Amino acid sequence: MLASMTGYGRSAITEKGRTITVEIKTVNNRFLDIDFSMPKSLIYMEDQLKSTIKQYIKRGKVVVNVSIDGEPLTETKLEVNCRLLEQYP
Repeated sequence: MLASMTGYGRSAITEKGRTITVEIKTVNNRFLDIDFSMPKSLIYMEDQLKSTIKQYIKRGKVVVNVSIDGEPLTETKLEVNCRLLEQYP
């Protein structure tokens, strides 16, 4: 039985004011080639995602797109060290 290596999948989840969408596109290829497009804040997950994909896909070109809409994943709070600032000429 031959299974096609061409496919497309999309899923989205909305929680806590943000929507995370993941799209995966695959096309035929002799080797396994995985490309990611995701926010910089998620780059640390790339190796783990590649390992997971390799468990299910043995060959083909795989393009994974991750997008986040809404509130940012991390809240950035800026604090100014006034004592240090006053020391600058």
